[in-house]
Amino acid sequence: MERADKRTTMIPGELSQLVRVARGDAPADLVLRNAQLVNVYSGEIYPADVAVCDARIAGIGEGYKAKEEIDLRGSYLAPGLIDAHVHIESSMVGVRQFAQAVVRAGHLGRRRSSRDHQRPWARRNPLHV
Repeated sequence: MERADKRTTMIPGELSQLVRVARGDAPADLVLRNAQLVNVYSGEIYPADVAVCDARIAGIGEGYKAKEEIDLRGSYLAPGLIDAHVHIESSMVGVRQFAQAVVRAGHLGRRRSSRDHQRPWARRNPLHV
C-alpha cells in the first residue's frame, strides 16, 4: 500500500479515485475502524473510522467500505509530526539512530535547516528511515 514513488502531487486519475472513495462511491484500500482520533487543531479526541485510498486519507466517518479493514479497538490515531526546529547533533547519536528513535514517537520528518549547507553530514544523511 505504500506509494513506491513518494510523489506529493496527484495525477488526475488518482484524484478522481480519491473523490469516489470520499463520496462512498468506491471502496477504500483500507479502513481503520474504531479509532480514537486525535484532532491536533481542536484538541478533541473522538471515535472515528478513517478511510485510506492510495496512502492518502479519503474520509473520516462511518459507512466506508474497504478492501481491507483493521479494527483499532479504541487505539489512538494521530497525524505524524514534523519537527520544525531540531538539533540532531545535540542528541549525541548518528542521524540514522536519531531517526529510528524519534519515528516511534510519531516524528516523521524535519524541516531542512538554513545551516545544512555548513553540515556535510546533514546533506548526505537526510532523515529517512
